Amino acid sequence: MTIYYLLLICERFHDYPHLNGQLFKAGFILVTITKVVGVAAVAAAMIMPRPLGAATAERGALAPLFIAFALWSLLGTLAFGWPLPAVSLSYLISLSLLMAATRSLVCTPGRARNVIRVGVLAAGLATAWCYKQYFMEGAPRAWGVGLDANYEALSMVMMIPLAAWMACAEGARLWRTVGALAAVSLTGAAFLTQSRGGLLALAIVGLAALLRARRKPAARLALLAAFGALLALAPSSLWHRFESISLSGAPANGDEMAAQARLELIVAGLGMVESHPLLGIGLDRFKAVAPDYDQRLRHSGASYIAHNTYLQVAAETGLPGLALFAALMAAGFGNFRAAERRARDPALAGLAAALRLGLLAYAVAGLFLTAEFVVWYWLLIFLSRNLREIAAAGLSLESSQFPATGAPHFERAAAPQAIRYA
Repeated sequence: MTIYYLLLICERFHDYPHLNGQLFKAGFILVTITKVVGVAAVAAAMIMPRPLGAATAERGALAPLFIAFALWSLLGTLAFGWPLPAVSLSYLISLSLLMAATRSLVCTPGRARNVIRVGVLAAGLATAWCYKQYFMEGAPRAWGVGLDANYEALSMVMMIPLAAWMACAEGARLWRTVGALAAVSLTGAAFLTQSRGGLLALAIVGLAALLRARRKPAARLALLAAFGALLALAPSSLWHRFESISLSGAPANGDEMAAQARLELIVAGLGMVESHPLLGIGLDRFKAVAPDYDQRLRHSGASYIAHNTYLQVAAETGLPGLALFAALMAAGFGNFRAAERRARDPALAGLAAALRLGLLAYAVAGLFLTAEFVVWYWLLIFLSRNLREIAAAGLSLESSQFPATGAPHFERAAAPQAIRYA
């Protein structure tokens, strides 16, 4: 499990400090530090036996759906004879390794909780770069360790519900404190990125949390107070970015130009879907061919990605690829909802709800960002099936205080817990 947790940390910092730099090339595969750790995690998952007390693994549609999505994504590229895109292929390989390791290793409540702890801790530490860039380097927008303000905001907004869950549901005071500090730090750093898509996703997640806390007046007041404070302390340039959303007329600044370009990209993307509805135009080709589908983009001489995950997936992999992508997201939501309903432990049910809110953040932000290969999104999808099985087995976070390895100790310690939770 230590190797798996190291993999999660490497994924969070894979762009900075350049952990994802190419070590060497094996054929057409880019070998990076993250991939080496991923292979080691999969090897450990294959070698190590399942711990006693693990939830029973059941057959489900998640793995076949992901395999179908990955293969279909490559089919259009191969069918038209385009060269395989090294970056996208590298991501698909990394995600396959992550799925295999997650499916096999994260099979107890304790391991699921530790995944959240590692993710929140790494995300909280990563916010230091945002504060450094904004307050010490004078950057107008913080871009964080992800080297892009929009994707950094998405990564942080997805983690905020999990940090909040830690602050409320962790048994140890240390981890509650870590969760509370991380939630505050992540939320503040998300505002410093001034990502409109990320902050809209944060607002939707906050609204969903308010609706869920309708029977908890104190929680609702705390959420409202937190949002009020954030709105009051937010940089003034953030509101200027929202005011600069103009879809017509001559653009007066870069924000207005970006808003109008996104409208043109929607037209181009829909044209791609109409002309190649089955196989799409091929992976990583949206940016190159977008000017061919919109005259204004051709005249501007600029090229962009879709800035819409669903549109880019549909354009590059066809409508079947979009259907598979949507089915995976729906499976994630369904699994978390089922885990929340089946869990006997309120803390485990709360974890499922927090993960569902993180998935909601991605679903909303995906309307404004091309983010089909964001690793934490796929980790949530892969975790969803495991958490559903853990909840269905009636396992509890409180009963997972024992080491995941070391069978004799586990057997001695588990007996009284089994009686308590019978």
